[in-house]
Amino acid sequence: MPAVYNLKYPVQFGSDLVAELEVRRPKGKDLRFAMSQKNNADGAFNLFARLTGQTPSFFDEMDGEDIQEVAKIIEVFLGNSPETGGNGSEDSPGT
Repeated sequence: MPAVYNLKYPVQFGSDLVAELEVRRPKGKDLRFAMSQKNNADGAFNLFARLTGQTPSFFDEMDGEDIQEVAKIIEVFLGNSPETGGNGSEDSPGT
């Protein structure tokens, strides 16, 4: 099920004012595509674009705080966040 994120700082992109993004769960092909990028930032923005239906240039115009929140949503989908007890947890066993 996709997550809906309400932008804290809506983006005027072309003639549209974008105030929310729908972020779908990533598939293996999305992750493979992102990892095949030569630049980590390009890979991240391209992954965000694939998962939201926006273009990478849209993310160039987004506020950094909103970009970080979209990244957190994707981390939750992948189980790599403190919310899921994944690899992002500082309290995980063995740390």
